[in-house]
Amino acid sequence: MAQLFLMFAVLCCIPSALVAIQPYTPQYENPLTNMGRWTEYPELSGKGLRCLEIDDSDTVWFGTETGIYSYDGLDWKEYPISDDLLGLGIDILVFAGDGSLYAGSNVALSKLQEGAWERVLPSSPDVELPITGICPTGFSGLWISTPRGVLAYNGDVWRAYADSSGTAWLGENTTSIKVHTVPELSIYEHVLPAGHPTGVAGPYREFNPIGLLEDSNGRIWLGQALGDVHSFNVDSNGAPYDWVNHSMVDGFIARGTGDPPRIRFLEFADEVWVVSGTHDPIIAYKNGVGRQVDLRSESNHPGTNLNTSAMINADGSIWVAGFQLQIWQDGAWTFYGPRGAPKNALPLARRRILSMAQARDGSVWFAQRKGNVFRLKYNSNQWTTYADLFYCGETRSGLEYFLEKTGRVIEHDLSFDRWVSFGTEDGVMEFPKVLHLSSSDLVWLAGTHGGIAATANLVDGKWFVSTHPTLSWSINGGGAANTIGETSDGTLWFPGTGWFLDENTMSRFSGGIKTFNGVNWELLPWVDMWGLWKEYRPLDIAAEEGTLRNYYGFGQDIDGQVWMGTVGGLYSYENRRLRRATHPQAGHSTVQVIRSTTEGILWVGTRAQGVFTFDGKSWTNHGENDGLVGDNVRDLVEGPDESIWVSTTEGLSRYDGSTWTPQALFPHKEGGTSRILINERGHVFQSHRSGAWGVRGWPGIQPVEWDSTFFSTIRYIPDGDAPETEIVRAEESVSVEGNKVIT
Repeated sequence: MAQLFLMFAVLCCIPSALVAIQPYTPQYENPLTNMGRWTEYPELSGKGLRCLEIDDSDTVWFGTETGIYSYDGLDWKEYPISDDLLGLGIDILVFAGDGSLYAGSNVALSKLQEGAWERVLPSSPDVELPITGICPTGFSGLWISTPRGVLAYNGDVWRAYADSSGTAWLGENTTSIKVHTVPELSIYEHVLPAGHPTGVAGPYREFNPIGLLEDSNGRIWLGQALGDVHSFNVDSNGAPYDWVNHSMVDGFIARGTGDPPRIRFLEFADEVWVVSGTHDPIIAYKNGVGRQVDLRSESNHPGTNLNTSAMINADGSIWVAGFQLQIWQDGAWTFYGPRGAPKNALPLARRRILSMAQARDGSVWFAQRKGNVFRLKYNSNQWTTYADLFYCGETRSGLEYFLEKTGRVIEHDLSFDRWVSFGTEDGVMEFPKVLHLSSSDLVWLAGTHGGIAATANLVDGKWFVSTHPTLSWSINGGGAANTIGETSDGTLWFPGTGWFLDENTMSRFSGGIKTFNGVNWELLPWVDMWGLWKEYRPLDIAAEEGTLRNYYGFGQDIDGQVWMGTVGGLYSYENRRLRRATHPQAGHSTVQVIRSTTEGILWVGTRAQGVFTFDGKSWTNHGENDGLVGDNVRDLVEGPDESIWVSTTEGLSRYDGSTWTPQALFPHKEGGTSRILINERGHVFQSHRSGAWGVRGWPGIQPVEWDSTFFSTIRYIPDGDAPETEIVRAEESVSVEGNKVIT
């Protein structure tokens, strides 16, 4: 504490006249456009993917043209199904309330019983019954739409709702099913033009349901192949009443698409939504009155009405999708994919999205037509993207610190999830450039104040600023150069900015590096202040007095030797003299970053030669040939398990002491400054900001518009993602031909 009091005695302090710490509300970037949240699973490629569903344990089930598969996050399994049940492929997978899994194809309805698929309807494999919709009801019941009518099952008894032709077919091909004749108004007559796909021109009558829903009031909604929408109730005996053909009332239709054709229903708040895949607008019914939601006209044309899947997200938003994803949230539509804004691009292929489902962990799974499976960790706490913030680290007392785009300092108290913001009214310098958490757990700032270099320290919620009028116009004046350094004895190194935009302005300063040992400040002069930068031309092995004018990396090896790196090479600094590293590659490398590990190993990241390590005796190089994903290093950091993480322009790699492993976590961003940090809990932070941000506060003519700068931080919490696996049969002993018939 005595040392801390002495520090304030020597600092030229500019304390805040009025402490006015402001609360801060973090802004989070859109999780859909964070490519790190997306995972593609190629295991079902080539199998003709058609649908998916998720059970209560978050196991994902997939229907394809070749069979039915599941993935539990670790293992892929195949559940063989006979050809007479498979048909052209599984179009629908639905869990009943009791957890039973049903599958619908263009030929039959099946149920998974003890790992084997058993026939439900029709009873004979010689007869086909296309299943166009399944809706669970009650504990074990189902509503099912077919071209022969609507079927209902309460767990014990079957009943049906059909026209005369459907009644006749059911009588011939099923047993013990009570059939209720649908009213005449359910058979809506359409006039079909010549050349219609049905092959019939002129008046055409049919009852052909292709999708259905039981709403929260027990009312049944269904859509027909030609587009008309119906709803009805059933009495205690199962008889239909209050049947309404809504298309007769309002003229709205929603035609189905697919083979067999289908439409989707959603119940949202107090409305029932009907979603079609044939360019018909969505129809939303409230109290039986319909309205159209035309995504083309309401959205100035980036939207589309071709939607082959729909779901309600746990956050209350509506997701509809076809070739692109369209989300209704907070009273507005947002469009992702081919017709959306460039910032809303998704990694999905240009294929129709046939199924979407959300797991309990918040992830949304996508099945694209005859394509691959995609997973979006949407509501997952595993990924968080902070807009306009640059992460700087966490103190041992659980306080996180960020720099904000406008130059404010943000503090996040993890114990109470409390966010506060510091600005000039709290004593923060005008233009903070870099924030450093010292080994003694103190918070330091460096940057520009009043056109000159400045440092600041935070104590008990107050900032104390010290200016350095002769040093430079700034500390850390651009990009990743001139970051704050710290040696093992706790001395801080604050380098004045050595590059300049005009020589007249820079001539006011002497230049150098200011060090602070907790009591005294000391100036270390640069080598060759005004001449050609020494680091850009060959330097003799003999040492020269002074420090580097600009450095990108600062570190200390196991013997306490200080190292600095820049675009012109790697140098040691001892007894106030600078010497190029004797290793021929490391000495002449373009250094981007230097870190010292807890074991005292020096790690040097370069822009073209990967990384070099120095244990005090010998140098070792790690590059692409050794498993590093790229040789152009942006940053590196040591994790709490002593692993080394290296960020490159080609991606992220982790080194466990013997092996490099690629980490497909963060998308690459061109330009600017990128930094990676890992806290004691293993949470990985990647921050990115514009390089122009560091030029703020330049006392001459401003070279850039500050509003053009960009800031963001992505936080990733590892969850031990499962390794890649291959598909195996769920039960090797199950005979495909051994399917049973449920009676």
